[in-house]
Amino acid sequence: MAAVTYGAQLQCLVCLAVATPCTDGNLPPPRPLAYVGARSWNVSAFLDMGGYGAFIWPSYAASVIVLGLAVAFSILGHARAQAEIRRLEDQAKGGNS
Repeated sequence: MAAVTYGAQLQCLVCLAVATPCTDGNLPPPRPLAYVGARSWNVSAFLDMGGYGAFIWPSYAASVIVLGLAVAFSILGHARAQAEIRRLEDQAKGGNS
């Protein structure tokens, strides 16, 4: 009950605490979006990502590389395991005959 009563107030306090501090107590206006108009689209603004593009794009690249390596190692491990199973089955068939 207390969480419901004070939930909105706590959320406001957290938002204000993590927001950029301002001398007048008001939050700064949001940064402009990548969309310039209704039908045009600014690619350089999209790639800049509000000034954080230098951090975001390398993070995406690192994530893609790590996930790609995880998939590649999983496929290689699966192929090795299948080869080992085939080898053991052939060895078991040859030993029982």
